[in-house]
Amino acid sequence: MKECDPKAAGSPVECVVCHRTKAPRGRSVSPEMYGSLCTADCPGFYCQPLSGDLWPRETREEFGFACSTAQELFEQGRDPDAE
Repeated sequence: MKECDPKAAGSPVECVVCHRTKAPRGRSVSPEMYGSLCTADCPGFYCQPLSGDLWPRETREEFGFACSTAQELFEQGRDPDAE
């Protein structure tokens, strides 16, 4: 896994199907936000562009886990859902 900038922040990713912002992969969505975000229930959630594992403006340092976004894994030919 490559080194990443702990200050790097998540950015919003728009779904090409429902046009809502995609929820971060592997993260829980609060009931209050569920209807306003694209989630795994939408067929576009698993389409390009893929969302990462950070909420918009959340930093890697705040999240506290290793750096490997879904997009990075996809570009390496790895299945983001298998990681």
